[in-house]
Amino acid sequence: MVVLTILSFTACKTKKGATKDNGTTSSEAALITVSGKITNMENGKDGYTATLAGDDNQKYEAVISRVNLAGNAGTEKQYKVGDSITLTGSFWTDEKKVKHITVRQIK
Repeated sequence: MVVLTILSFTACKTKKGATKDNGTTSSEAALITVSGKITNMENGKDGYTATLAGDDNQKYEAVISRVNLAGNAGTEKQYKVGDSITLTGSFWTDEKKVKHITVRQIK
């Protein structure tokens, strides 16, 4: 019984800032909120990916989908290049220091 408790506790533990095998850094347990201007958009089947020039001078790739916004009805508006936007979601950073955000809320 003790062994199962230890194993389940270890399996549920999330490491913030852990490096993945491909050299990327994961912060999936942490949420960030960023504001900026959309510089590029690519449509997908359930939403789109927006490239964001953040107000903090960083580049972000934001995945905006109906599935991830399900609990935030009314935030599914279609934005366009040049729009200013504020996003909240979990993120990971790639080897080029670009933060990829899975958007959960749009303000």
